[in-house]
Amino acid sequence: MTILSNTKIHTRITILILIPVLAILFLSSERIQQANNQKQVMHDLDLLLEYVDATSPLINSLQSEWYYIRLFIGPGKKDNPKGLEYKEQMLQVQQKTKKIESEYLAFIRDNKDALAKLGDFNNSIEQLTQQIDKLKYVRQVAESRDRSSDIFKKEFGKKIWTLSEFNQLIDKLIESLSEVVSLAANNKQLSQMANSFYQLVQASDNSRLLNGYVQTGITGKLSPWVYAKIMVYRTSEQKISKH
Repeated sequence: MTILSNTKIHTRITILILIPVLAILFLSSERIQQANNQKQVMHDLDLLLEYVDATSPLINSLQSEWYYIRLFIGPGKKDNPKGLEYKEQMLQVQQKTKKIESEYLAFIRDNKDALAKLGDFNNSIEQLTQQIDKLKYVRQVAESRDRSSDIFKKEFGKKIWTLSEFNQLIDKLIESLSEVVSLAANNKQLSQMANSFYQLVQASDNSRLLNGYVQTGITGKLSPWVYAKIMVYRTSEQKISKH
């Protein structure tokens, strides 16, 4: 009976000892899990900031290239010499943009696995890389001073509209920055900073388009379509400036 009692006492003591130990282990595992989750969140935020750093110069350089392509194509027909004086500047900016493109694509490749965990954002990045890869065909059309061309329809997948293709790529890159704002929503300070930067980039791009159409109206023909575009981007610029 004494042996049985002693056994029960030992069991109770063991249980009493194990309960706090198990509780500590459980709480520790919870804290480790929370720490790992926080670490992953911080890693994702760092990745998003690095993405902004890689994307911003590309947007800026593409905007410059678009500007000089527009000047090089000129206001008139292909055989109009006005605009030919901008060819060298266009090619110089093109080389600079190609270098920045390579750096952007290298960043995407180097962070492929991490980006793959970001779902829809990663899908947007994949579409962007495809557009960038096809930009070589748009540049060849631009160098021929063609506003549009079917010559690379098979490779490009559709008729190329030179300036429009650049605009679509720039818009897509800017849109990816807005996705960064959404992904950074859990960090209030970072989200506010990202949103302010996005608004600044959007305002800059709107100004680019507005200036382009104003220049078309000055150097070429101020058609109703051009005038309408000027008013659209002017109104948009006013709205952005109020934020």
